[in-house]
Amino acid sequence: RLKSAPERWRDPPVVRMAPPVAEMSWLPLPLSAEAFEARELGTLVRNLQKRGARDESGRTWVEWVKAHPDVPEHLRRLLDPAAHTTATLRSFLIAACPEEAVASFDRRLRRARQVERAMAELWQVWAAAKPEDKVKASKLLALIHHTRSDFRYGANYEALGGDPDGGWVSAPRSRRPARHTLFPPEPEDLLLAIDCEMVATADDDGALARVCVVDGRGQTRLDRLVRPAAPVTDFRTHITGITAADLEATEYTREDAQKDILALMTPQIVVVGHTLNKDLASLRIDAPIVIDVAFLYSLEGFPKRTPSLKHLVEQVLRREGFRGPDGKGTHDCLDDVTVTMQLALHRLKLAGGSETVPRSIPVPPPADVAAASVACAAAKEGLRRADLRHTLFAHRLPDRPGAFPALVSLFAACAPEGGRAGRGFEEIKLQPQSSNAAAQKFRAAQIIFSNPEVAADAFEALPAIDVGKDRGGRMQKLVRITVSPSEHATIYVRTGGGGDAGDAGNDVGGLPAKRRATDAEGAEAAPLQKKRKPSSPSPSPSPWPGWRPAL
Repeated sequence: RLKSAPERWRDPPVVRMAPPVAEMSWLPLPLSAEAFEARELGTLVRNLQKRGARDESGRTWVEWVKAHPDVPEHLRRLLDPAAHTTATLRSFLIAACPEEAVASFDRRLRRARQVERAMAELWQVWAAAKPEDKVKASKLLALIHHTRSDFRYGANYEALGGDPDGGWVSAPRSRRPARHTLFPPEPEDLLLAIDCEMVATADDDGALARVCVVDGRGQTRLDRLVRPAAPVTDFRTHITGITAADLEATEYTREDAQKDILALMTPQIVVVGHTLNKDLASLRIDAPIVIDVAFLYSLEGFPKRTPSLKHLVEQVLRREGFRGPDGKGTHDCLDDVTVTMQLALHRLKLAGGSETVPRSIPVPPPADVAAASVACAAAKEGLRRADLRHTLFAHRLPDRPGAFPALVSLFAACAPEGGRAGRGFEEIKLQPQSSNAAAQKFRAAQIIFSNPEVAADAFEALPAIDVGKDRGGRMQKLVRITVSPSEHATIYVRTGGGGDAGDAGNDVGGLPAKRRATDAEGAEAAPLQKKRKPSSPSPSPSPWPGWRPAL
C-alpha cells in the first residue's frame, strides 16, 4: 500500500537546513566532502609549486600537467590547481612528495573535515532560534572562526590527533545530523576550559601531571593529579608546584583523565584554553572545536608574539599579583583555567550589541618586552650604519639588458689583480624601483664589500669623469659604463651605501645635470630636469628585464 500511495503522501526526507540568519551570514558555509578535499589539495599543490617541488623525473607542476597522459587535453593549458580534479592533484602529490608526507596530509585532511563537520552541527543548533539568541551564537562562532583564521592555528592544531595505539582519543561525535531547536543552549553552556601541568619523563617532555576543567558557569568539573606512565626526570616544581610525594600518592592516570573529560563533552562542546594545543597534546585528546585565548588578544606593536596568561590577566581582568608579588610564582592549575574561561567570556561580552567581533584585541606589551624591542631597534640601527661603511651606492643605472653585467664588470676591474678591492667585492643588490625612476627607466643598486677599507679602495680605483659631492655631502663620482659594444652610459657612484631608490630618478646636487650623458658612441648631453619631490615606492615594481640575460 505504501508503494502505491501518491508521492505527496510519503514522509519527506530529513533535510539539514542552513541557518537563514543575517547574524551568521558572514561565516563560511560548510563544504561537501569533495569540495573540501579539492580546496585543501589545491592549496597544498599551490604551495608545492611556490617551493619548486618536482616529481621523480624532475618535472615541476607546470611541466607535469602538460606531460601527464591522464590530464585531459583541454586542461593541460590551465596551470591553476583549482581548475583540476582531485584525482589529478593527488597524483601530483604522490609523485612529488614522499610517502610519509602524503600520509600526514591525509591525516590532516581527515581532521580538517572533522572540524568542518563539527562546525556545521554547531551552526545548525541555532537555525530556528530567536534573533537575540542568534546574535549570541554569532559571537561564539566568531571567536571560533577567529581562532581558526589565526596564522598560528595551522602549525599548532592541524597536527593534533594520531593513532589510537599511541593513546589518542577523539571528542564525541554526533551519530545523527544535528537539528535546530526553538530553545537552544546559551553559549556559556557549551564552553569547557582545560588547563594542564606537565612534567618531564624519560619518554615525554610534556607528560601530564595535573588536569583541571572548568565550565562556562565557573564551576570546577575536574581537578586531579595524574601519575605519568614513565619515571619523572624533572618535576619542574618551581613552575608546576608538584613534588614527587604528590604524584606518589595518586593512582589516577592519563587514561582516567581522558574518560572523565570525554564524559563532560558533547558533540557541540567548545574547548577553551590558553595555548590549548599543548594541553590537548599532553592529554592526547583531539577536540575539533576550540577557542584559543592566546589568539584573541595581541600585544601592541608585536602582532606575532603570543601574550602570556599572566599579562592578559593583569591587562584585561585588572588582577594584580597573579603570579605572586614578583610575577614568578608557581602556576596554580585551577586558578589558570578559571581566568582562561573569564578571558573567553570577556571576549563574548565585549562586542555588546554589535554584529561583528574584532579578531584580536591589542593590549599594551610588558615593560621588559618594550624595552628589549627598543634596545634591539637601536642595535639594528647601529649595525645598519656600520654596514653603510662597506657599501657603495650606484644610481641612474639604465633599466635595460646589459646594464647589470656592465656594473659587475666595472667593480670587478676597478682594482689591480690581487688588490684588496678585488678580494673583498661580495655582491650587488638591486634596490626597489620607485615610480619616478621607473618612468625615467633608471635603477639603483648597492655594491657590498667585505669591509670599509675594501669599499674605500674600490671607490678610489673607479675611473671617473668627474668627482663631487651629493646633496647629503657624500663623495660621488660620475662613471661611464659599457652597456653593449656600441652603447655607453654614465652613472653615479657614491659612498655611504643606503639611500632611497627614488634617488635614481632625481637630480643630485654637486654635479651639474648637463654633464649627465647616455650615448651610442660619444656623450650626448641629457636635457635639464626640474627638481621633484621623491615619490613613494611603487607597491609592485615591475621586474628588471636585465636580470635574465645577466644570469
